[in-house]
Amino acid sequence: MPALGKSQGLEELVLSANSFYGQIPSDIGGHPNLTLLDLSENDLSGVTPDGIGNLSNLVSVDLTHNNLQGPIPNNLSQNLYRLRLGGNSLDGAIPQSIGNLSNLTYLELNDNNLDSQIHPQIGGCKNLTLLNLASNRLHGELPKELGSLVNLSVLDLSLNSLTGVIPSAISRLESLSNLILEGNYFDGSIPDTVGNMRSLIELRLGGNRLSGTVPTMPANLRIALNLSHNLLGGSIPSSLSALTELEVLDLSDNNFTGEIPSFLASIRSLTLLDLSNNDLSGIRPAFGTYVTVITSGNRYLINSTESQNTLRSRDNKTTLDEAVIIAMFISGIIVSCSVATIAYHCLPQSKIRDQTARNSIFYASSPSFRLFIERVHRLQREAMYVERDDSELSSETAE
Repeated sequence: MPALGKSQGLEELVLSANSFYGQIPSDIGGHPNLTLLDLSENDLSGVTPDGIGNLSNLVSVDLTHNNLQGPIPNNLSQNLYRLRLGGNSLDGAIPQSIGNLSNLTYLELNDNNLDSQIHPQIGGCKNLTLLNLASNRLHGELPKELGSLVNLSVLDLSLNSLTGVIPSAISRLESLSNLILEGNYFDGSIPDTVGNMRSLIELRLGGNRLSGTVPTMPANLRIALNLSHNLLGGSIPSSLSALTELEVLDLSDNNFTGEIPSFLASIRSLTLLDLSNNDLSGIRPAFGTYVTVITSGNRYLINSTESQNTLRSRDNKTTLDEAVIIAMFISGIIVSCSVATIAYHCLPQSKIRDQTARNSIFYASSPSFRLFIERVHRLQREAMYVERDDSELSSETAE
């Protein structure tokens, strides 16, 4: 990037989204009236020049998505409203002096190699509405001073190495809409006071070591509730039924037990429901086609389609067995009738009378069968009468 020289009149320098490379010119500090500096989305490298600290009128600095290295300058303008340094290779600690920037509203240091704690001095940035420190190497516990950032709307500390419990002081942030703490080493339970965060629309706590049960969640959650890859247990709480506008619910890779509550199938706003790799059991409710449901890794869980097929197969088997029994019964009756008819015509009359006498005992013990046989005999007699009448009529005609 070429030298900029010196100018008293230059107030805004916007060279973003170009192909500039090399270092930021050291004479950048020769523009004392500069209020806006935007060199984002280039290929700039090297360290951030200390001369930027001499620009006391700077209100906005945007150096995102370059290849800058080294530490963050320690002597930044007290008038800074926006500081965006994300997407570089900056290392070292977050300067404690940032806590003196009382006008700072947007602080984005994400996607760097910063390696330090989050110092309590951060609580001095009373006007912060966005704090993004994601994807660094930050460690240690969260300072309770975060709870004093009453104007904070977005807090993203994901993908670091932060430890300890989630301080309940965060629940005092009434303006917080997006809380993203996933991919750290937080332990303990989720603060019960999280339900008081009425502005919260996104809560991501996945990929930690949180344990216990799920407390009551804010009813305004809409974008996502991600509690995956933790040590949470118990049943899926009925209080989640209040999340009628939720789009993504991820409870995967925990220790949840019991059945999947049917109310989850009634949340029409859901587009993704991930309950995989838990200890859920029972029959999975039927969900609409509008939602992707993942339930693999639950050994005792039966899909609703599987249970219906099982019942249908059982019903079909029962019907088939009944049909076979009825067919065998009818076949037996037909064979018995045929044998009885043959015997009637073939045996002498005296034997027929003896056989009839013996059968009368059986007929008496089986009324329905007796009625059936009597009907057969009646039909046989009528057939004999018709045959005899036809024979007599033929004789008369012959005479």
